[in-house]
Amino acid sequence: IHRLAFVDEGAQIAPDASIGPFTSIAAGAIVGARTIVYPHVTIGRQAHVGEACVIHAGTSIRERVRIGNRVVIQDGAVIGSDGFGFAQTPDGTHRKIPQVGGVTIEDDVEIGANTTIDRPALGETRIAAGTKIDNLVQIGHNVRIGAHCLLVAQVGIAGSTKLGNYVVVAGQSRFAGHLE
Repeated sequence: IHRLAFVDEGAQIAPDASIGPFTSIAAGAIVGARTIVYPHVTIGRQAHVGEACVIHAGTSIRERVRIGNRVVIQDGAVIGSDGFGFAQTPDGTHRKIPQVGGVTIEDDVEIGANTTIDRPALGETRIAAGTKIDNLVQIGHNVRIGAHCLLVAQVGIAGSTKLGNYVVVAGQSRFAGHLE
């Protein structure tokens, strides 16, 4: 653990994990064996990062996110940010709907730079084992991506869409919400 990292005393860091400078790891977070966390990473409350992961600089892993084993997350990715949920009020303004659901990234997933994976209001967003996600991909709340999929650069997947196993999505493709 680098001397310039902040690790809350309530976090659990495996003895052989590597934590870079200017990283912040919150209470209740877990970082598994042989995981490498590069500088300027934020790991939120009760987030769980498995074994042999590589988390590159500037990544944000938000509260209660679960990351499996052997996951690679490239620079600047945001995992578990709030889904885009708003309700219109009688006066026409918009009120934010709390996004308190979870995000689960299964084993052997790779996530590209500046990719965002949103948490839902309820339930979970899930990326299944072996899926590879390129840079600049947006995955909305409650989305389920099957095992061993390939999502190429600038793909956008709107909320509650489900992709099966072994799906290949070409660059700049997009999906409206609630599709299967």
